[in-house]
Amino acid sequence: MSKAYIIGYGQTRCGFFADRDMRSLISEAYIKAFHYSGIDPGEIQQMWLSQYPKTADMQMTTGQVAIEAVGLGSRVGCICVEQACASGGQAIHDASLAIESGRYRCVLIIGFGKMSDSMISSGREGLYFQGEGPFEESGFNPFYIHAGAVLLEPGAGTEWNKASNLTVEDLAAWNVLEYWYATKHPNALCYGERIPTKEEFIVHGGGGIESAGCDGASVVILGSRDFAKQYTDTMIYVAGVAHKLEASYYAKQLDYGYGGDAPRGAAGEIGYTHSVENCWKECFEQAGVKPQDLDLVNTHDCVHSTGCLQMEGMHHPLIPDNTCYKFITSGEAYPWGKLPLFTLGSARFGQPRGAQAVNYLIEGYMQLKEECGEWQVPIRHGVAAGMVSPGRPCAHILRREK
Repeated sequence: MSKAYIIGYGQTRCGFFADRDMRSLISEAYIKAFHYSGIDPGEIQQMWLSQYPKTADMQMTTGQVAIEAVGLGSRVGCICVEQACASGGQAIHDASLAIESGRYRCVLIIGFGKMSDSMISSGREGLYFQGEGPFEESGFNPFYIHAGAVLLEPGAGTEWNKASNLTVEDLAAWNVLEYWYATKHPNALCYGERIPTKEEFIVHGGGGIESAGCDGASVVILGSRDFAKQYTDTMIYVAGVAHKLEASYYAKQLDYGYGGDAPRGAAGEIGYTHSVENCWKECFEQAGVKPQDLDLVNTHDCVHSTGCLQMEGMHHPLIPDNTCYKFITSGEAYPWGKLPLFTLGSARFGQPRGAQAVNYLIEGYMQLKEECGEWQVPIRHGVAAGMVSPGRPCAHILRREK
């Protein structure tokens, strides 16, 4: 089977664009992807659309709107995926398999978020955005970043943090790292801003622990190897892609909000779920590499613990259980460190939820093509990894052909 190769990509800047709708965002990213790749839009045979939340623009039949926005109506189909932050990961999974099966030679993945329809800025400079949108008056906002946390098993997160010896200094170090990467990316919410110091964050309890759900769109063009060779000399492909699903934490209280195993966390053991372990395992087996072969990793850092949950579930020899926080604090996650992590800095870059995994795919591709300028990491093995939504993990591993 032919692996799926990345041919081109396009992104909008992250932000809060009250005057722009879904069509405006995805068409901008779409046009950029085709300018980058040089392919004819007529080559696209199928589309996957990743979205979150479902009420974006009060539009339920989003596939038809997307088809119209990119001018491919009646020529191709559009498969819509919506599973919160995991949406983009599932779109990547299915689109990659469609290429691998030989059914298609060129497909399109679109991820978008129109979060300002349901979330507005808290107005607190330097802090995260809270759910203050139209659902609040009902007494429950499903888009608030801690929705579902009321079902938390008491003490689970606290005990896991204790087991990890999490300190205010560790949280401050995480925030500085996120800013260090994000301020260098021209599409970030905080591009060009000053990076707050560790001391400034410590004064504020280590800084925010949440990410900014925002507006934005991203597009990736995938193709078979033979097709991709017509448009690029740098052959980078999806070597492994996997998706698993944990039992519902809403129903069984197995998860304290973002993919953590509450009983084991409360016991002071490990916080990641079995789904995270199994997803990474399958992905590495498909790619034919080991964790220590990775040049960089981006995991879903929507709150400070989630990235560590996914990193520890990978079982990288540099980051044993309950040590991810300390690895970040040690400085080893920067480009000059032993293993660059969160190189998109996405908690500060901004998170258009439906585009999140697509952004990780693009970041891995840009790093492997060495297009990242100030935030470029050393490429030793030509392997990058990404994972989103630890309660419903979707992982991918990219490899660069020698």
